Amino acid sequence: MPIDVYGACGPLTCDNNKDSHWQACYDMLGKDYKFYLSFENSLCTDYATEKFFNAL
Repeated sequence: MPIDVYGACGPLTCDNNKDSHWQACYDMLGKDYKFYLSFENSLCTDYATEKFFNAL
């Protein structure tokens, strides 16, 4: 299964419009993909990433 990697760890990037950067990325992901997998660098009890709330 091919996997697209965005950000510092991968070759792909989202639109860099500073005013709506994250919203444009989430809009593109919602249109082009069926799944969104995010890895975090924090391991804490009951930790919930902001990415979880952005997906809601």
